[in-house]
Amino acid sequence: MLRAELNGYRTLSREFRIERTGEALDLNLKLEAITATLNLNTIPAGVAYTLVDPKSKQRYTGKTNDTITNLKAGINYEMTLGTGSKAHKSNWLAPQSGGSHSITITLSAPSTLADAQTPPKSPKSSKSSHHKSSSSRRPKKTKTTPPPPAPPVTSGPPGSLVANSKPPSTVIIDGKAYGTTPVVVKKLKPGKHKVRFVNSKAGIDKTKTVIVKPGEKAKVFHRN
Repeated sequence: MLRAELNGYRTLSREFRIERTGEALDLNLKLEAITATLNLNTIPAGVAYTLVDPKSKQRYTGKTNDTITNLKAGINYEMTLGTGSKAHKSNWLAPQSGGSHSITITLSAPSTLADAQTPPKSPKSSKSSHHKSSSSRRPKKTKTTPPPPAPPVTSGPPGSLVANSKPPSTVIIDGKAYGTTPVVVKKLKPGKHKVRFVNSKAGIDKTKTVIVKPGEKAKVFHRN
């Protein structure tokens, strides 16, 4: 029985028979390396990592969260998370038995992700800040109220009014009936007048305000 053991490799056992004594034996044994798999996770994720075999100097790089395969069993790997002087450094020992393993590392602060930090903005002097604030301030818009309409003219020569409707209705102006439309009223005093259209059969009883200007003809029409 021949038994071969080597750190990081699976133990090999072989049985063989020696036919003759005193002869040299030439044996070739191929040992199978034990490998491990590492599921490397960080909080937060997306952090650059480097895993180095200190013996062979073999490097594994990437970004978390990541799965690293074919790691040699029994090797104490040097692990670096992030870059720069504030990177997180530690070690991970690949178990002798190999297999798949998971680790999660919580980074204490965002500064461990990278050494480069955005420089703070230098505060501006109060004078320049006040100047900028004053220049950027827009004047408030003042709402203007339109002037009220001029009152109708109530003096001067009389005007006239033409009132019509559909269907025909009785026309009442300022409380006085003037007959059925169409109605033409001459010599009407300038100013505002209340024109009422009435047709009980058609359900019409509508009053409109008409302004008659001096010496001019005003028209009013109602459609039901």
